[in-house]
Amino acid sequence: INKELRKKIVYRMHPGNKCNEFQFVKKKIKKINFVDINTQIDKSIKESKIIVCTFVDTVFLQCLASNIPVISFFNFKRFNISIKNKILLEDLKKHNVIFDNYENLCNHINSKFKNIDEWWFSEKVQRAILKFKNNHAYYEKNKNSKILKSIKYILKND
Repeated sequence: INKELRKKIVYRMHPGNKCNEFQFVKKKIKKINFVDINTQIDKSIKESKIIVCTFVDTVFLQCLASNIPVISFFNFKRFNISIKNKILLEDLKKHNVIFDNYENLCNHINSKFKNIDEWWFSEKVQRAILKFKNNHAYYEKNKNSKILKSIKYILKND
């Protein structure tokens, strides 16, 4: 990552890795800012221009579902994945949403950071994201009211 962007990086640890991860990262990267792990994840995400995940995880899926710029590292060789999911993940890789090479990931951030929305909201990237979202990160509007309606129906007919 270029020097200008390094100053803007904020690292958020997984709540379960407080001590070991903090010491490891602090040792490897001297000048890094950490997000207080007590800060709500949604707040951290909203304050970020782009989210970088080290895995295809819950935060990655949340960002995709909310259409918030996110990229992730994914080692295709480490996991046994179905053919359908491999096709979906390869499509995200083709559109630079997923990377299997750290250098390529950093180069992408360096080249797109100033105009991240232009890349993220391009038709091709959005199409790849939509395919993946429809299978793994579907966001249903009014989900809570639908759940309440179902519960009331069940209780009424019980």
